[in-house]
Amino acid sequence: ALVCAKVDCAASDWGEWSECDKECGSGSQKRTRTHVSAASHGGVSCADTPLEETQGCNETPCTPSDCEVSEWDWGVCEGLPECGGTGTRTGTRTVLQEAKFGGKACPTDLSSSEECAGDPCPVPCAVGDWADWGECDKPCGGGRQHRARVVTAEAQHGGAECPALSEEGDCNEEPCPAVDCAWSQWTIFGDCKGLTGCGSTGTATRSRTKDTEAAHGGEPCTGEATEPKDCSAEPCPVNCVPSQWSEWSTCSTECGPGQTERTRTVEAEAQHGGEPCSGMAMTKPCSVKDCPKDCVVTNWSSWTPCAGGTVVAG
Repeated sequence: ALVCAKVDCAASDWGEWSECDKECGSGSQKRTRTHVSAASHGGVSCADTPLEETQGCNETPCTPSDCEVSEWDWGVCEGLPECGGTGTRTGTRTVLQEAKFGGKACPTDLSSSEECAGDPCPVPCAVGDWADWGECDKPCGGGRQHRARVVTAEAQHGGAECPALSEEGDCNEEPCPAVDCAWSQWTIFGDCKGLTGCGSTGTATRSRTKDTEAAHGGEPCTGEATEPKDCSAEPCPVNCVPSQWSEWSTCSTECGPGQTERTRTVEAEAQHGGEPCSGMAMTKPCSVKDCPKDCVVTNWSSWTPCAGGTVVAG
């Protein structure tokens, strides 16, 4: 006869561990699985296949945790006068976290009331007395002067703002006397401008300013603020100018070697550093004729010996 093989009960894989049932101080957690097929032919029964198992968790000793409460939430201040007085307000707070593991317990006063103040009454600005008027900005003809005051107490809580702290007024309204314009003295003439070289002409200028402007109907200044004049450079050098040479003079001797001379004169002297005249006379040798020459004989020689009774001189 055919014998069937035993088939054991089959279970699924274990699921994830559940959350620990305690934050600390040794808790437990479990995981489960399910049967996917029953046992047959004498296989291991599902009763012997557990579907749940348990293990310990969070075994760290618990640390005491104090109660935590919110900040006070205060209501509207009630029973206030129009300004400057006091009223009452009520506040509450809530438990954010209860005390655990022996921590400090929550307070019992989760509501309270206290005195409260409304808006202070407005205080207007306060100022001191006006100071004396300052100096007039004009000696006559209508000027202006100023005076000031200071704040002694600033405005508070919406009180009236400070009034003007300065003001101005008219002063010295009598007409001013007429003032005529007055020129300063002329400066010295400046350098000669526009020169092109020695002997050229240019222009030098001097100036003056208004020491006093005409005012209040006074006479205005007449004339110009600048005045030119002609000027010139140093004269150019002028060389000496000699005349033409004279005729040669008569030879200094009637015969034989002599000298003749000619001269010239200064027609215009040198000026302004010009070259002076030089070489105003000139000589050269001359001869009118040769001078007459007499015959010249030597002295007698010695007498020769007597020959024939006659002595001859040579």
